[in-house]
Amino acid sequence: MVVAAVIRLEAWIEENKIDPAMLWKNSASYQAAYLLLMQEWMRLQDKDTTTSVVSTHRSKSIDLPVVEFAMPGIGLHLTCRDNFYNWGFTIKADVPLGWFKHDGFKFGEHPVYYEGFARAGVPVYTHTPEYHKHAEFSFKLVGVEPLEVLPRLIRAVRDGESHLRNLVRERDVADRNACGCDNRRTNLRTQ
Repeated sequence: MVVAAVIRLEAWIEENKIDPAMLWKNSASYQAAYLLLMQEWMRLQDKDTTTSVVSTHRSKSIDLPVVEFAMPGIGLHLTCRDNFYNWGFTIKADVPLGWFKHDGFKFGEHPVYYEGFARAGVPVYTHTPEYHKHAEFSFKLVGVEPLEVLPRLIRAVRDGESHLRNLVRERDVADRNACGCDNRRTNLRTQ
């Protein structure tokens, strides 16, 4: 099934009931419940979070969703899919991320392994992100559940914002020192 329009996750799950005869029905049901749990957790982090199914893919003869979570209050968009073996993610953040790594990450995978992303126009980045340089990257989680990693991802976005603020603050201090300004009352390093 190709998704013609973006639809809400709950509506997609309701419209795509899993055939009870399918061997992997329990895993597919678990995936749907897990995506709903991820959605609720993300809404706790950013009340303006929107969740939509942007595409589908098939694994074990079951249609599965490709889901986009948009968190505008945090400045993060993530698209994910699970194929019963691993989760694939594409991340787009408003700022370059602070260091964000986990032993379960697998970078540099070929885009063919991100089933359903191309149909939705979601890019798959094959580079390995470098510290504080990339705001867009893709990875797969191997042997790790997303809710084990998402708190680190959100912290990395916030650290990236903090890093940018610190760079601006350091530049301001350098500019003031270069111009001979009196920094006793406005020393940015002590603020």
